[in-house]
Amino acid sequence: MRVVIITILILVIFFVGAFIVNRYVNSTCGELLKDAGALDRSIKEENWIQGREQVNGLKKQWEDTKKGWLLFLEHYETDPIDIVLTRLEQYIEVENKALALGEMAELKLLIDSVRSKENFKLENIL
Repeated sequence: MRVVIITILILVIFFVGAFIVNRYVNSTCGELLKDAGALDRSIKEENWIQGREQVNGLKKQWEDTKKGWLLFLEHYETDPIDIVLTRLEQYIEVENKALALGEMAELKLLIDSVRSKENFKLENIL
């Protein structure tokens, strides 16, 4: 009987922990995508001064978020975001709208990909 209770307790702890991690990833992805959307608008309007400020803020926010994510996500999921943000910063610096918008699309896709991989779905479990 004691083994059954311990097993159930371990499963409950596991699922509660997984739920908390899922909520954290969804929350931080939402914040990153919101700020990325604002940066996207600045790039489309060719407001480069505001774009520089926003990309610096986004990079700082990403560094804070990444520290939390690396506790339970693999590096191969976070490294591409670092690379895209670095390229995006340079494209904004040289005021290249086309390349900056391409990087923005990739950034949004990568962030949304992390969100979808961490959701509780049957396809993510199997």
